[in-house]
Amino acid sequence: MVRVFKWEHLTETNNLGQPIQLPRFAEKTIQVYGTWGSSGSVKIEGSLLPESPSWIGLADPQGNDLTLTASKMEQILENIYQVRPNVIAGTGVDLTVVILAVKTI
Repeated sequence: MVRVFKWEHLTETNNLGQPIQLPRFAEKTIQVYGTWGSSGSVKIEGSLLPESPSWIGLADPQGNDLTLTASKMEQILENIYQVRPNVIAGTGVDLTVVILAVKTI
């Protein structure tokens, strides 16, 4: 089973995407693109907690932080309960974040 989720028009610092829950989808890939503006930066965050989440920055399979400053596609290392994008810096940004989630049987 494959699911695609998209957050569009993330336009300012502290603009949080609505969290999505993906506990049964072990394989997740993100793509971020759009207008990065001045010093644009988006952090991909996750939590293992279904209620009252404690948001933590996620990593790619090489262990690199998933805080992106340019258009890119990356796999998410962690298998988390829920995920969201967080624009942590930038002016004049207009970003889209897409997650492709694959459930393996």
